[in-house]
Amino acid sequence: MSKYGLIGMLFVAICLGVLTFYYQSKYTITQQSLNNAQAVTKNALSAISLMHDISKVTHDEKQQLSNEGEEKVVYIKEAVKSDDCANRVVAVAATDSLRLLENRVRAGKPTETKP
Repeated sequence: MSKYGLIGMLFVAICLGVLTFYYQSKYTITQQSLNNAQAVTKNALSAISLMHDISKVTHDEKQQLSNEGEEKVVYIKEAVKSDDCANRVVAVAATDSLRLLENRVRAGKPTETKP
């Protein structure tokens, strides 16, 4: 083999080594970026799933409370059906006061206490 052939092969080998190193580092960076993107996506899907589960549980509990409230209304109506007090008209001021109290309790505001 000639001197120029040996130099040419050496040059090609060096070029291949440099290209291999360059593309290997590019591959590594790309792989890390892909892994990071997959981790972010996985975390986002987990968060969405968690929020869905919380929403479902909350909805189910509200539905259960609503059903229990309806059962209590039926029970109370049945219990006071024969009581003459249940058939009396309640003063408008009293009902307005009770509704105001109910709204405050639902809103989580403290109620005013009167001595």
